[in-house]
Amino acid sequence: MTPLTVPADETLGLLRARNRLREVESEATMQPYRNLAGNSGVEAFDILRDGIKVRFVSGGTYLYDYRVPGRTRVEEMKQLARAGRGLSTYIAKFGAEYAEKID
Repeated sequence: MTPLTVPADETLGLLRARNRLREVESEATMQPYRNLAGNSGVEAFDILRDGIKVRFVSGGTYLYDYRVPGRTRVEEMKQLARAGRGLSTYIAKFGAEYAEKID
């Protein structure tokens, strides 16, 4: 059989569509960060079974999971996200490593 080839411009279009779908899905499940201190760089978050997605006010959504930066850090980030205080500071100190930049 001859392998199916897709022109580069169609492949790029499919990738853009897939990425946009991921953005919409991510936005739909994210909870606003309560920001009790009033000065957080975190806008919203989504707690996952083995990770947390964090969207920042300055732009960009990042996935932190049990692989990177690790289970202990992720569980602490989940607690801070639920509390609405300290998540941005914690990430600045300990969460510079992330598993994936989503957007």
